[in-house]
Amino acid sequence: MIRFIIASVIVAAAFAAGGSFAFDTKPLFFYQTIGLLFISTVGLYKVLVDMKRDRPEYFVQIYLATLGIKLIAYAAYLVFMVKRQSEMAVENVVFFIIGYVIFTALETVFLYRFVQQADKP
Repeated sequence: MIRFIIASVIVAAAFAAGGSFAFDTKPLFFYQTIGLLFISTVGLYKVLVDMKRDRPEYFVQIYLATLGIKLIAYAAYLVFMVKRQSEMAVENVVFFIIGYVIFTALETVFLYRFVQQADKP
């Protein structure tokens, strides 16, 4: 878990630094987006790791449920962002989607490695 948190902090810092260079004017939701992605990714990773340890027979169902819940919550966040700052809607949405892909890839890689180790006899 500590390795995942460290990797997530590094990814969040790199994402913030890269986003700072990419935008002349940062979108209004720049830091909120990074925070949301970081907190939700770390939180869901902890839930999934605990689920795999305690109730491994439900891991796949819970993993799929978290994906669905995450997509609905993120869609609501995107709608809020676009309504709140419509003049930079494209920048906000593109920044969010890039972050979503990066953080989801990080979570997937770490979960895959965890599941592989947990399933070894």
